[in-house]
Amino acid sequence: MHINSTLGNLINLPVQFLMILVGFIYLKNIKLSTRQLFIAISILFIPSFILYQIVYWAGTIYLFISLMFFFIIYTKKFSSCIYIAILFLIAIITDHMATLLVFNTAIKPANEILQLLLRISIFILFFAVVVIGFKSLRDFSLKKVQISIKVQSLLVLIVFATVLTFYYNIFTVFQDLTIKSLKINLIIFSFYFLFIFILIMFLLSIVYKEQKLQAREKEYQNFENYVSSLEQVNRDMQKFRHDYLNILLSLRGYIQDSDWKGLSKHFEENIVRFEEKSFNSNKIIGLVDNLQIRGLKGLLFTKSNQAIEQNLQISIEIPEPIHTISMDIIDLNRILGILIDNAIEGCMEHQTKHIQVALIQQPKATTIVIRNEVTPLGIPPQKLFEEGFTTKVNGQGIGLSTVRNIISQTSNVSFDLWFNENWFSVELHIMEDK
Repeated sequence: MHINSTLGNLINLPVQFLMILVGFIYLKNIKLSTRQLFIAISILFIPSFILYQIVYWAGTIYLFISLMFFFIIYTKKFSSCIYIAILFLIAIITDHMATLLVFNTAIKPANEILQLLLRISIFILFFAVVVIGFKSLRDFSLKKVQISIKVQSLLVLIVFATVLTFYYNIFTVFQDLTIKSLKINLIIFSFYFLFIFILIMFLLSIVYKEQKLQAREKEYQNFENYVSSLEQVNRDMQKFRHDYLNILLSLRGYIQDSDWKGLSKHFEENIVRFEEKSFNSNKIIGLVDNLQIRGLKGLLFTKSNQAIEQNLQISIEIPEPIHTISMDIIDLNRILGILIDNAIEGCMEHQTKHIQVALIQQPKATTIVIRNEVTPLGIPPQKLFEEGFTTKVNGQGIGLSTVRNIISQTSNVSFDLWFNENWFSVELHIMEDK
């Protein structure tokens, strides 16, 4: 059997299309409906298969580009381009490996059909192993990295150029492909792929260090806000001690005239309102006093002030002192920042007023509950986990998919949410590290 036999060309593209499709679904943890699968086959695969039999390179390029656009539209994520390109690179290298193993070793069957079946079977095995390994490496190395659109664009350019380079090399020798040229291609591709992989990992390590630095700066800024508020409270107390006699004298006239209605109005409009900001800051400082984790205390204080600025009523309950929580502080700050932002936006969206936050230290765990008052949503709670889903009218809600992605990489953390009458509640349960 010739390496590029007619039978082989008929089978190769369908098998690679199927493996790339399954690989993408596995990597992105998504599901395709029957309608979407029909669109993928009829608009992506069938035209590429016909083109492949007429002009082989045109069919491959069409499949590559159409798959990228299909999954960008389906997932609404630009990063889909990166995954499709990587899957194509894996398919190229594993196909070369399978072909060499069949045609250049003693295991080569005499029957042409058996040769093809063995080659396809080895390709599927190699492809599956590499994709599973890639997913494990991705989950380990990228779990703490948020890749910006700018970095994603750069990664797309790198992997896209790599795919085009690989296919250009393949197409130039396609008609006269030999074992020798196959070996040379595999060596070149492997070294090139390794170089690109190291380059991408180096780039992502820089992005991670930059994000970690930004998170630390934000944590420091939150704590600075907390310290500044303490100083302001101290100044307000000194000011109150200086002014309290004048305040009492301002009430004297109303009392002498028995003008209780005027006294009430004067007290609410001129005294309470004037001191309300200081009172709220004092209240929040007292509420977070039991939380001894500096970065987390600063975050709760800052978010509480944001809620108060929106005329919302926020209560924080920390009944026992909390010195440590068994979770990366940057990840925990990201999660609580998202959840409290969502609670604030939810109250404003539903025109409600109340937010409740509780941090409860247990013998071997810490439970964090965030609740906000809502009007009935009429949607299943698990729908909120879907990537890109939002209940916001303008379509710009943060959603809970980011929270789920962070938690999925942390073995000692569980997450739940539910609706109870007019309350939407989120509970984070963090087990103590053994």
